[in-house]
Amino acid sequence: MSYSSNDSPTPNFQKVLETGDPRWATRPRPRKGQPNDHNHVPGFNPADAKKELSTKHNGVHGSLDTYYKIKTPVPCNVAVRPCNDPTLVWEYDDHSTRQSARAYISRPAEPETTHIVKVARRKGKQDTVTAVHPAVWQAMEKRRPEPPGDVVGLLNRHVFNGDDDAKEKLVARLRANAPICVYFL
Repeated sequence: MSYSSNDSPTPNFQKVLETGDPRWATRPRPRKGQPNDHNHVPGFNPADAKKELSTKHNGVHGSLDTYYKIKTPVPCNVAVRPCNDPTLVWEYDDHSTRQSARAYISRPAEPETTHIVKVARRKGKQDTVTAVHPAVWQAMEKRRPEPPGDVVGLLNRHVFNGDDDAKEKLVARLRANAPICVYFL
């Protein structure tokens, strides 16, 4: 598949599954980013957390991620759905330079809640605060593959890094309708 410099293909996740090639849901080049709100848990202060659960280096994002348990549940900013859920809409993010399409659904009237919050810290950048979906935290605790939030981006990383084994394992899980994190329209 080849793109001209002006193409902006419509993401086709089914073709990604059929071929194992993430380019079917990847923009040919990054777009200019816009300022984005990185605090998905307004008012969160780590000093107010009930307990610090763990800290780990996130090599993919170049951040130090600290997970906290909080007293009062907060709404999740994602849902977890099977990757072939017919209600998913695959779109490119209008606010960032992200090249990979992500799955979206309409925001539920009452999103699921969580007691787990992640603060991602990167030198010279604003902290990113997110509510960790219970299914993601449960997978982390059991050391199982987490439902990915940017599954096409993850496939692209495996391709870029030449990690064919990881790519094939992920494609096989997705073909088996693995759960993924989906964002709200």
